[in-house]
Amino acid sequence: IFGAPLTGLNLTGVWPGDPKIGEFTSIFLFGTEFTTDNTTEVYFNNMRQFLVAPVTSEMLIVRVLGDASLSGTVTVTTPSGTVNSSEPLIFVP
Repeated sequence: IFGAPLTGLNLTGVWPGDPKIGEFTSIFLFGTEFTTDNTTEVYFNNMRQFLVAPVTSEMLIVRVLGDASLSGTVTVTTPSGTVNSSEPLIFVP
């Protein structure tokens, strides 16, 4: 095998896609190769989120107080690498 190792890290979905500003919401992130040993980091619009609960290697739950400044790309970082959402997460009034 030549070249860099391939990673299966993937972010396939974010739900709900339109959380409310000013409300506490659990955001579910779906994908592959998330870690469950607290080495997975999640960022909303480049702002690290600290209330991250790794459920399985395919699902994370992030508890957040909705704020317009968090609207943007969702980024998941693990020891395997970094992956961004294909669509932005938008917090709505």
